[in-house]
Amino acid sequence: FPVTIPRCQRQTTLGKILREFLPKGQTVDLLCVDCEGMDAEVLKGNNWRLAKPRVICAEGKDEDEEKYLTRLLLVRGYRLQARAGYSLIYLRGDISKRARNA
Repeated sequence: FPVTIPRCQRQTTLGKILREFLPKGQTVDLLCVDCEGMDAEVLKGNNWRLAKPRVICAEGKDEDEEKYLTRLLLVRGYRLQARAGYSLIYLRGDISKRARNA
């Protein structure tokens, strides 16, 4: 019987994908990342000048992943707002302030 060998996939960054496909002037309200333990690597590849989502949902399966993601996003102006299972919900600083004042 035939054996199928998977094609090698070209690697790229989130920033390159957004630069190619995000229309000029378009904002990103929600960015949801689920890359099986590589969420921080995906987010590190973002072009933060091009796309600074209002809300980011990423997966942190343990305390170390959560701490790493939180530090990574804190310096970019995000706060950890909620947890839902393994999902960590981060709000951009200006959105987070409005949520606290509401």
